[in-house]
Amino acid sequence: MSIWKVLKSKKVHENNWYNVIQDEVEIKEGKNIFYHYIDKPTGAVIVPVDDEGNLFLVKQYRHPIRQESLEFVMGSVEEKDIALLDLARRELKEESGIVATEWEELGRFSWMNGIGNQWGHIFVAKRLTMGESQPEETEDISLLKCSLEEVKQMIEKGEIHDVATIAVFYRYLQYLEL
Repeated sequence: MSIWKVLKSKKVHENNWYNVIQDEVEIKEGKNIFYHYIDKPTGAVIVPVDDEGNLFLVKQYRHPIRQESLEFVMGSVEEKDIALLDLARRELKEESGIVATEWEELGRFSWMNGIGNQWGHIFVAKRLTMGESQPEETEDISLLKCSLEEVKQMIEKGEIHDVATIAVFYRYLQYLEL
């Protein structure tokens, strides 16, 4: 397997959530192509778990798919020097109103690695205190409390279709078996 050589790289689009980068790459000797990808900062996906083992999901409208989505709380780095745990704490409070005092990181995954460079870090949040959410202007979020079995059923029925939430849920189930 060969690693492509980047000859030139430039930002061709920028907005509040991501950039689009165009790289000119040499994929093999004498063969160059242009490759476009989404450049987005590292993110966190949070699995909030109450003392009875229930999970909390958020329901929010996702414009690209023109429908609501059930998902774990997640968000991306907005400032350069924030620690990932601080990002996870901020997003959990902002989107759900939940504050957790016990945290564990389960690892990371790449989001859409064929079209983007964003990494997601998985956090489990426990010892929860419920409070008021503080969503951003573009977020209209409701909170759902679900058992593990309910989440499994919602995935099987296609009610949960967000790939990060599905992957993180099954990683969480592996964590429970350890």
